[in-house]
Amino acid sequence: MTVAGVQFSELVQVAIGVVAVAGALLKILPARGRTTLRDDIRTDAEIVGLLPEGKARERLMEHIDGLVARLAEEQGHRRDPAGMALGVSFMIIAGALGILGMNLGGWAMWALLTTAVLLFCFGLIGFSMEAEKRARGEADGGERTA
Repeated sequence: MTVAGVQFSELVQVAIGVVAVAGALLKILPARGRTTLRDDIRTDAEIVGLLPEGKARERLMEHIDGLVARLAEEQGHRRDPAGMALGVSFMIIAGALGILGMNLGGWAMWALLTTAVLLFCFGLIGFSMEAEKRARGEADGGERTA
């Protein structure tokens, strides 16, 4: 099958290569300007060591206490990578159905495009729901809540 004069199999190979290169670049390139909560705590603790006794030092210590409490709370949160992968899979399948529908034309185009839009919406909703950090349950290694 051809899409805009290019064989579909060649298009798929190019897409796979682009995704692989993009993934590798994201792993290799350092996170610029992004600091973790631990980095903030470490920096603030160093500053506390330089400050003289007084209100400023006490306020910064209270701030550090709040950051440590937030870090402890976030330790039990995680994303669901399986659900995220399923959402992305739905979106990829939707894209493939959309391309197939455009190539077929006629009534099949409308049927496949409608299905593709619905699948893409399900995938997008599923991905966004699972990408949100949530508290882990006991089965996931989190703490027992009851």
